[in-house]
Amino acid sequence: MLREPNLGTHLVGIADGVESHLALRMEDHDFAEFSDFLMDV
Repeated sequence: MLREPNLGTHLVGIADGVESHLALRMEDHDFAEFSDFLMDV
C-alpha cells in the first residue's frame, strides 16, 4: 500500500480550501440549508 509523503500537508490544504469556501458560501447563501447538507453527510 503506497502512502503519500505529504498527506498531512495535503489534508491541511483541503481543510483551508473548505474553510475559505464555507466563508464565501455563508456570505451569499442560506447557512441553514448548508447545515442540513452537513447533517446528511
